[in-house]
Amino acid sequence: MTHKTPIALLILALLLLCEAARLFQIGGITPNTVLIFFGVLFTGTKLGRSIDGVSFSMLLLFLIIGGALLFHFWFLQVAVLSCIVAVMYFARHMLIGTPLLDLLLFLTGGTILFYGTLALAGAGPFFVGIIVEEIGYTAALGVLVWLVVRYVAYARRS
Repeated sequence: MTHKTPIALLILALLLLCEAARLFQIGGITPNTVLIFFGVLFTGTKLGRSIDGVSFSMLLLFLIIGGALLFHFWFLQVAVLSCIVAVMYFARHMLIGTPLLDLLLFLTGGTILFYGTLALAGAGPFFVGIIVEEIGYTAALGVLVWLVVRYVAYARRS
């Protein structure tokens, strides 16, 4: 476990609360802030590229427990999102190698997998228009967060 894991847990907790409050919702579209968190973690931070299994397991367990407590009636959605995050963890070294493109692949693929899996399970519709809007919003917010994280990391080195 790294010394930055508690900070990552705190950020994840705040994002789960923001998701529950629909803080970033615009026009009925809510970005998947948890997907953004893990995408930026795995592509934009030194911690995410080298995170060990124990730290990742703690984050994933926290996501499952926190999501189940906040969204108990959406347990299937939390379970699907957790599986997608696990796939992201294991696939983080197998992507293109360009961090920003990798982030966009994670966010686009994760959103499509999320809604596709829920549609196959009969737990939600698969409306292409809404999914495309969410991909755009999630990707835009994700790139913004990624740029801020990269800038802060660069400023700390200087």
